Amino acid sequence: MSLQRVVITGLGAITPIGNSVADFWNQLIDGKSGCANITSFDTSLFRTKFACEVKNFNALDFFDKKELKKLDLFSQFAHVAADEAIKDSNLLEFADLNKKKIGVLFTSGFGGLNTFEEEAFQYYQNGKNPRYISPFFIPRTLINLMSGNISIKYGFKGMNFFSGCCVCIIIKCAD
Repeated sequence: MSLQRVVITGLGAITPIGNSVADFWNQLIDGKSGCANITSFDTSLFRTKFACEVKNFNALDFFDKKELKKLDLFSQFAHVAADEAIKDSNLLEFADLNKKKIGVLFTSGFGGLNTFEEEAFQYYQNGKNPRYISPFFIPRTLINLMSGNISIKYGFKGMNFFSGCCVCIIIKCAD
């Protein structure tokens, strides 16, 4: 097997210190911390009261309500970061591209927790009746579906890879 040249063509970011690559980079250079008091749940029973949460993210700026029913929070972040990476790549004119040479590398440490919590609550709230589990439960929680979903959205047919870190990169195999 011979090595092929791979080009990273676009970057996207949703992070605790910026919801775009430019914001992230500027905050990073300025030495800003993403650490702050936890706002996504009640911390009164916990010793730790701080975390690095994504701030100022409004999903309705990017998705309609029907689409949001199918996406966990980590999926929303991934789609928005991928859209930014596509725009950053200047590959918006897809007609002339060989989509078999364009793939997605998506990595994340964990995802689907919001959905898991919601579904577990519904299950127990409704007398442990499995009829109350959403049909979107599995697709919303499977983190390795993201690279596939991004590829499907843009019609990429190249390498598709998932790993456990925190990056979304659109790649193009060089000719």
